[in-house]
Amino acid sequence: MADSAAHTVLAGATDIHVRPKSPCGQDTLSPRAVSATLTEIRSRVTVPVGATPSW
Repeated sequence: MADSAAHTVLAGATDIHVRPKSPCGQDTLSPRAVSATLTEIRSRVTVPVGATPSW
């Protein structure tokens, strides 16, 4: 996700919205998954980053 987010920002995005996934590919708001996802993305971009599930 971090690579995609970085490419999106380079293309002009002013914010990033993601849906963190569990190891089996399901949407999740598990603190561990959200933290890992947001930490990695925020290390690559300087725009706001948010997360929600799609359910």
